[in-house]
Amino acid sequence: MINLNELAAQLGVSRNTVDQYISILEKYFLVFRLQPFERNLRSEINSKHKIYFWDLGVRNAAIHRFIPFATRDDRGALLENLVIASILKRNYYARRPFNAYFWRTYQGYEIDLVLENMQNQELWAFQMMISGKVAFSHAFDVYQPTHKFVVNLDNAYRFCW
Repeated sequence: MINLNELAAQLGVSRNTVDQYISILEKYFLVFRLQPFERNLRSEINSKHKIYFWDLGVRNAAIHRFIPFATRDDRGALLENLVIASILKRNYYARRPFNAYFWRTYQGYEIDLVLENMQNQELWAFQMMISGKVAFSHAFDVYQPTHKFVVNLDNAYRFCW
């Protein structure tokens, strides 16, 4: 999750400059943003967005991390980035009318990817988990998602082709 103000302060540039840099990276298909899915402004976090890399090799080069997957401490972030980028690529290529978001509340509930079909108002919710059993967040049920997916290392291949 990215806070443009914090990033600007760390880099010593304006918020607008950071936003322009990210826009340039998006135009060259290096990164993409997920905006927050927001319907209840009192309980949902809506001021930040997430940034993902289209290519995980570029991500690894940017952070200088090329160690084996099994020994990495960022395996969850890698899995999340890989699956989300793969799903979005497939939707773009197939010209599916989905808008992509993430969902997070102040209480700590989170859905990693929410796809909203603009033609038939379907909501698809994806929760990524690196290990263990996950209970899908029932807090999101108020939006009546059409499909709910829990993605982990055992089934991620279904979403990454």
